[in-house]
Amino acid sequence: MGALLLSACATVSTAEACKTYCTTQDDGYQWAQQSNLYDAAPCAGYTRDFTAGCRQAVVDAQLSRNPRKDY
Repeated sequence: MGALLLSACATVSTAEACKTYCTTQDDGYQWAQQSNLYDAAPCAGYTRDFTAGCRQAVVDAQLSRNPRKDY
């Protein structure tokens, strides 16, 4: 039963691969936002800039889900 509960909590991204405009940091950020990513795994395999933008969008999305109240 524990494994069942853990699998229910896992979120698997089903984002389609980026096909156009997949090189700049802004491209990565926009793609991650449009794909509603909350996990950075799909960000891998692109240029360094694209990946950095994608990962930043994931961090921003995670923070928007769970904002810090200390600020």
